[in-house]
Amino acid sequence: MKFELPDEFDLILMNPPFTRATGRVGKEFKGKEKGLFGFIADESVRRKLKNKLDAIREKANKDLREMLKPQHKLSIGQAGEGALFLYLAYKYVKQGGVIGFVLPKSLLSGVSWFLLRALLVKKFHLMYVITSSEKNEYNFSESTNMSECLIVAKRVEEHNENETTLFVNLLKKPKSATEAVILTQKLVNGKLSAYDQVIVNSVKREKLLENLTNWGVFTGLITNIATRIERGEIVSVVSVPLTELNSLVTSIGVNRRGDIISAFKLPVKGTRVDCSKLLKSPNSFPMLCGSSEVTRKKMIVKPNAWVVPETEDAKKIIEKYAANVLLPNRIRWSTTHVVALFCDQSVVSNTYFMTRLKVDEERSKALTLWLNTTWGILLVLKQMEVTEGAWTSLNIAQWKSLKVLDVTKLDNDCVKRLSKVFEEFCDKEFKRIPEQFGDEPDALRLSLDLEFVKAINPSIDENKVRLELASLYKALKNELSLMTSNL
Repeated sequence: MKFELPDEFDLILMNPPFTRATGRVGKEFKGKEKGLFGFIADESVRRKLKNKLDAIREKANKDLREMLKPQHKLSIGQAGEGALFLYLAYKYVKQGGVIGFVLPKSLLSGVSWFLLRALLVKKFHLMYVITSSEKNEYNFSESTNMSECLIVAKRVEEHNENETTLFVNLLKKPKSATEAVILTQKLVNGKLSAYDQVIVNSVKREKLLENLTNWGVFTGLITNIATRIERGEIVSVVSVPLTELNSLVTSIGVNRRGDIISAFKLPVKGTRVDCSKLLKSPNSFPMLCGSSEVTRKKMIVKPNAWVVPETEDAKKIIEKYAANVLLPNRIRWSTTHVVALFCDQSVVSNTYFMTRLKVDEERSKALTLWLNTTWGILLVLKQMEVTEGAWTSLNIAQWKSLKVLDVTKLDNDCVKRLSKVFEEFCDKEFKRIPEQFGDEPDALRLSLDLEFVKAINPSIDENKVRLELASLYKALKNELSLMTSNL
């Protein structure tokens, strides 16, 4: 039987595959060695289909780059096949038609999804973005436990100034189709109540454009607080200068762990580097190996392994990247104690981004301190890309664009005070981050934030700061409670 597909569609609904073109599948799958579309028995058919998909990918990259010329160096290479289906929906939906997609939550903040966000905001009225924060229920698909989002968008060529997007965060997902229909009607009619356990943020299109690098900020409870902090307002009576981290770094890397493993010929046990085999020897270079919880309890760290730079790549990595400041590639908030680490000597790392700064040691310590204050943590939360529940990631581009304390704008006396606060707290063990906040915050957390503020302004009214911090801690506790599965 033959049938013809229309050239355009009024409605496109899809839950596309998220896999990347590497075609990774389970060990039991017999066709895995074939890569993408390995389930197709006829190799000539599989190859034909893959070639067609590759052509679509090339066309999508070209079209999307043209649409956003200033960002022409970006691509959708790591966004997965879901990105291509979204592009095809754009090509085949009618003007005024609607698309509904289930996609990885990284759509909202992933660098590889940047061009797709640009497509949505330019060629569509993005009507709804729905996410879930229910414990262990971050997905909308049956066959994954990864964090997902549901989007609904209307194809348009012209936009109006009143165009808004509703970001809907489900604290509890509907358990049946009937519950979903009832909740949808309440949402559409603006009749949601606290009993529905839904957080809704109405965002104007201009805000989507301003925050094109990260729409994830609109899904949480702390959006307004983080926006205020980005203006430098940490408490009502104290402001600090902020800048993008990129303006303070000489280099930050390495983006791929495999590069470190290959360059230094690191021993691997299972899926991890065997740090116990990396012993100190003549001509060895210090390293922070692995990212176990014990390495994330204090701001100060010491080398726990040593590597010998035998290859040219290893020598180049040391020459270009070895650093004192270390920033995580991935953060599991339920087991993280501090965000940024400082080592009193330059090291290499296979799990942290080595971050070489343009500033002296005192200012480097002040910056590390800032990243571990509540305000620094909040901005990291705003910038992060959620991958699965409490798991988040920040790649190099996201770290570079993160707003941080501009230590170059502080006078020397202020820097000395901040460096002294760092020295006071750097060797103390912090509780896990979710345990530091709430109605009864951890004493060490409160003390660090207070001392930071007093270093910025020694004449501050401490009681007033305590009251503001209490409110801030409650908001942050609520945000972390939505993310972490052990609370």
